[in-house]
Amino acid sequence: MLTAAKKMADNFRSAIARVYRFGDSKGIKHRKHAMLWLFQVFALTAGLYGCQVWATSSLTYDSSKINPTHVLHLGFLKRLLGVRQEKH
Repeated sequence: MLTAAKKMADNFRSAIARVYRFGDSKGIKHRKHAMLWLFQVFALTAGLYGCQVWATSSLTYDSSKINPTHVLHLGFLKRLLGVRQEKH
């Protein structure tokens, strides 16, 4: 399961990169609603393929913070929406 989760995170990371490249090439990288739509259409479908099968153990709040796919998803949204990193 760990290997499957890592592979899914790699696919998700690549899909997010494609969304950024596409947004940059079309000049819409700074239009949040357009980037979110591209993310939902391209990245989520590629990155979360098959997650219903293996991710049921990751459906708790605490486990979602360490799941690499969830971390990537949250990172994309934070960057898109301009959420600042909190300093410890």
